[in-house]
Amino acid sequence: MKTKKNICPIKSLRVRAWYEGIKQRSNCTNPHQIEKLIENKIPTPLHPDTPLRNKWRRYRLGIEVPRQKFVQNVDVVFPGSAREFNHPLWEILLRGDQVISDIDNWMEKLEPKVQFAVFGQSYEVFPVKSRQPFSSKIGRELVKLGNIDALAAILLYWIESKQLGQVNNTQNQAQYMYRLLLMLGLELKERNLAEDLFDLILERVFDRTNWGTNLEFGINYSHYRRAFNLLNVMLYKFPELKAFSSRKTCSSAMHLLLEGKRGLSISCGLDVVLTPNWQFGPPTEGEWNSWVRHYKEWLWGWTHLNRTTIGYYGEDDIWKSLGLNSLSSRG
Repeated sequence: MKTKKNICPIKSLRVRAWYEGIKQRSNCTNPHQIEKLIENKIPTPLHPDTPLRNKWRRYRLGIEVPRQKFVQNVDVVFPGSAREFNHPLWEILLRGDQVISDIDNWMEKLEPKVQFAVFGQSYEVFPVKSRQPFSSKIGRELVKLGNIDALAAILLYWIESKQLGQVNNTQNQAQYMYRLLLMLGLELKERNLAEDLFDLILERVFDRTNWGTNLEFGINYSHYRRAFNLLNVMLYKFPELKAFSSRKTCSSAMHLLLEGKRGLSISCGLDVVLTPNWQFGPPTEGEWNSWVRHYKEWLWGWTHLNRTTIGYYGEDDIWKSLGLNSLSSRG
């Protein structure tokens, strides 16, 4: 067991994710119950640097890191818990640009559905897998899966695109990651991980993405929390999607809403918000008009979401009150 006064935020989040997964699997309500349950099944010998009591409280707070042997022992009691502790996402976040030379191997550590999206038919047919270059098709396929493995895969693509100076790709990949965070938001919140994971991705990805001249990522955790709650509320508007029948149908339903398939007001209102940054001087007239247009489209959608109504792009009262004309800037 490793104890550190100033534990790395990523390692801390990793431990907390592991703890919350065990708490969920065990139906326990507090660290003491988990400690009793685990130690009844896995006797832990007394050791000078391994205090037995209150360690699960420290795991809950993320201020102590369990040893791999202990993690594996716990996995015998709660299968799948070791996978959460050793999920590739944590190591990818820790290593950052260092994963560049080994991206394909990192992709191969992710779940089969993610690998199929990334490697295509070569995932099953050929002995040597051939990774596909990033495209909007791959991005949408990964978002539709709605899980942490998909988030890790897009993060790997983003790191590669950032290294290669592919600005458009990094923007699109960051937007797909934000969508995934929206889809995962309620689950992450229930496991007390939403704010810290969002802030981590904000620091490592969103704030490091080139969003264009004089623009920066304008969403904080409060906005994100409101957005993922609104996304879940809107699922009730479309019972035909059967969003609550399974995890898979829920992810598919959310994906449809975020794609604008049940109204552009939903996809506009849940889109990434960019704010002007005049650090390098004021924008041109064209840049300013473009930003105002997109901001008002977002505000139109956001207003409808908060009223739990569906807007009509280019023609409803909120649209007209914002001074937007009927011409679409979203193609």
